[in-house]
Amino acid sequence: MTTGSLVPMSHGGHIKDPTGLGRWSGHTLRGKSNAFLSILTAYRACSGSIGTSPIGSTFSREYEHLRRSQHLASPRPRKQMIQDLISAIKTLQTSGHTILLMMDSNAQIHKDQDLQRLQTECDLHDLHHTNLAPSTYIGSAARRIDHMLG
Repeated sequence: MTTGSLVPMSHGGHIKDPTGLGRWSGHTLRGKSNAFLSILTAYRACSGSIGTSPIGSTFSREYEHLRRSQHLASPRPRKQMIQDLISAIKTLQTSGHTILLMMDSNAQIHKDQDLQRLQTECDLHDLHHTNLAPSTYIGSAARRIDHMLG
């Protein structure tokens, strides 16, 4: 809905995860006075280990991809996703883009140092901090693992 010649505020191509894993994607809109808003959606694999994750799970696919492509003996897909996302966001911010990140992080911000690092290094804030969005985690109304950061 935001691409094509009928949408004059569309800017540039799609934002994609450069690894090909599809961990995030997005699009940039150009507003008044050439202000840019890059909207990203991201998915972070659930916690796991290669020994306990089912074959074909997101964790195991990312583990194997990172092991082969980066020649790592024991890759850490969840940590690597955050590191790569920080790099992508900082590149956009350096070009003057404001960021809106909607993320299924499979973690609670206050318990996850990598998510806290993402927020700090990219100067992103939990947009639902004072008005909490409902939990989407099955089995707990108080466990919020989906976030909107900006």
